[in-house]
Formats: sequence, structure tokens, C-alpha cells
Amino acid sequence: MKRFLFLTVSVCTLYWCISCTKTNNVTTTIKDTTVMKDTVVQTNPKNPIVGVWVGAYFVSGDAIDSFQYQFDIRSDSTVYTIGSGTNGTAGYASGPWTLHGTTWSATLTSMNGVNPEIVQNITATYDSVSGTLSGGTFQDISGGSESGTFTAKRVQ
Repeated sequence: MKRFLFLTVSVCTLYWCISCTKTNNVTTTIKDTTVMKDTVVQTNPKNPIVGVWVGAYFVSGDAIDSFQYQFDIRSDSTVYTIGSGTNGTAGYASGPWTLHGTTWSATLTSMNGVNPEIVQNITATYDSVSGTLSGGTFQDISGGSESGTFTAKRVQ
């Protein structure tokens, strides 16, 4: 019986030594590297071109009087205008507009039912920070002979 006990204890000890050997665990640290590139965030301008603009226009040759001018610049590339006329009436016009950089321009056709219709080219410098159209000029290209200058400020 002693031999059997000795043999059993020996086998168990041998098994315990073999099965309980220490394993060398290797820890590997993986670092996450993120590469950031320059990012440009474009925000909407303080005073977008689409909206209502109010100002004044001066007819060439008339250094004294100025007249009210209003633009309703719409997102569908159409502009509607109303201006106090030189004869005490209001003048209405509409047409397509474009913006290239800071240059805003439009071709307006009168809506007053006059014959022939007056067609006019207008151009101004758009400043989105100050909300102004400055250095504006207008020139009748058919149906009339007026030209002049204008300025406007975004109000809505």
C-alpha cells in the first residue's frame, strides 16, 4: 500500500509540475495614430446675397437728387427691384442676377408696361461682411438712355 501511495503521490506531483509551468505572457502595446490634415470650415457669410437690400441711386448729370432703390435678391437667381422714379412714380423691374467672386450683376427689364420696355445692366461690388453693395453702376441698354450709380445695404 505504501508503494501505491508513493506512486500516486509521485505521479500527481509530476503532473502538477508539468501542468503548472509558468507561461511567459508578452504584452504588446498598439498605439493608435491619427493624422490630422488642415481642415477648412466654410461658414455662411454674415450677410448672404439673397435677401432685401435698400439704398439710393443717382442719375448721371443730376448731382443734387438721389432716389430710393430696393432689391429683392432671390435664391432662384431672380432679382426684383423698385425705385422711386425721376417723375415722381415708382419703377419696377426684374431679371436674372449672377455673383462672380464679389462682383454682383443683373440685367433688369422694366415691368411698368411702358413701350418700349427699358432694359438695364447693373453691377456692384458685394461685401458679405458689411452687408453692402457698393460702387454700383447702371446703364440702360435699350428703351432708355439713363445711367448712374447706386449703393445698397442688406436689411433682411
